[in-house]
Amino acid sequence: MSLARKDVSTRADIGVTFEEHKLNNGVSYIASISDDDISSNPLRIKVDIPASDGRANLIFNGSSTGESTFTMTENPTGGASGGTSIEGINKRRDMALDNVTNITLTQGVSAPTGGTVLVEEMHGFDKEKIAGITQTMGKWILGDSILSQSYIFELESGITDVVGNLILQWYEHEDNEVVEAGTVQ
Repeated sequence: MSLARKDVSTRADIGVTFEEHKLNNGVSYIASISDDDISSNPLRIKVDIPASDGRANLIFNGSSTGESTFTMTENPTGGASGGTSIEGINKRRDMALDNVTNITLTQGVSAPTGGTVLVEEMHGFDKEKIAGITQTMGKWILGDSILSQSYIFELESGITDVVGNLILQWYEHEDNEVVEAGTVQ
């Protein structure tokens, strides 16, 4: 006997992606910031992840109305201070934020120095835009069982009046997490 749910009309098993499973279980989150002039107010979100068995599968999205540069820096050695705390929002609205990895988010930190630049992309300089918007997107698995990690996601422009938006979406899992057939997690 199959424990999988069945489609009423076709009797086919119904499956969901792992990401959808995480959303259904209330461990999928989003945080975003925006500004109408990222030349004078660059968008920066610092993501701090303490050492744990948890991992964050994070998708970032940065968009702007003009020329902009997106940078992702790992473990900056200086700067990246100040700012104000922001909280991720659980995408399953009937559940509270239950942050397995204990991620903390800070917006408006100072420019980072040092560290490892993992991504640096320039957008809008070639005038190829979709409906006036340039955008970047990527997916990373963040976290370490031994070392605390810090990441800076930054979107800035040298042109005034460029509007920008920075969105982080993530779901969490723990190492060696197993979902057995027929169990609810």
